[in-house]
Amino acid sequence: MDPAGKSEVPKPMRPLLGHPIIEWQLAILQRDPRITDIIMSLGHQAEVVSSHFGEGYNREYGFNFYYHIDSREGLETAGALREAIENKVPKDEKNIFVLFGDIFTDLNPGELINTHERLKQAITNSFVAQRANIGVLETKRIRADSEFGDLRKVVRYKGKIWQEGNAGLCVISRDIANNRWLIDGEDFPDDLEKRFLAEGRELVGIMHTPGFWTNVSDPGDLHMTEFRLKEGLPNYPPRGYSASSPERK
Repeated sequence: MDPAGKSEVPKPMRPLLGHPIIEWQLAILQRDPRITDIIMSLGHQAEVVSSHFGEGYNREYGFNFYYHIDSREGLETAGALREAIENKVPKDEKNIFVLFGDIFTDLNPGELINTHERLKQAITNSFVAQRANIGVLETKRIRADSEFGDLRKVVRYKGKIWQEGNAGLCVISRDIANNRWLIDGEDFPDDLEKRFLAEGRELVGIMHTPGFWTNVSDPGDLHMTEFRLKEGLPNYPPRGYSASSPERK
């Protein structure tokens, strides 16, 4: 992996035990039958990703694949997400499950989707304990929600300490996919959450107490993930994954 970020291989396509990271993510997404369409927001080396999965339905993976190429530089994650939703997500879709391409987790997306639908929020985020420069939160426990983790309310953003941070997967309402909330040049979901807190809006998500999570864009974390996979994760691989699954090959 190129620490300067100049690698010819996009982050989602970097190998993890011989298979692209994104294939391991697809294994997790297959846990919930409500997730049928995969829309990838791409910039750097977009053709490497799109040529791997193809356009439309891919029987090998069991999803419909679509791609959105950033219209220009400087959109950052918030602007790129808004463009992808505006151009690729059908208008009648009320909720969108968002997953960052550089994380690895064995958590069940269905629990997060169920929580979002029950709470009827603009965004239902997921939090993990991590050390981070941005996206570090102080949360207050509301109740033990499920096997997925505790339901927590965000109180404020904090500094560079071990605290709760954004896990890189969330569910958002179609209603906030506009220029007011997803602004060009901003980081998602951090800047959106800060704006919510500044306006006094409630922000509730799930803190993952069980399960495994790591950011595989860091070489050290990637090696740790490889070790944990070889050792065996209790919630991975998911049941019923297709024959194309990395662990089946």
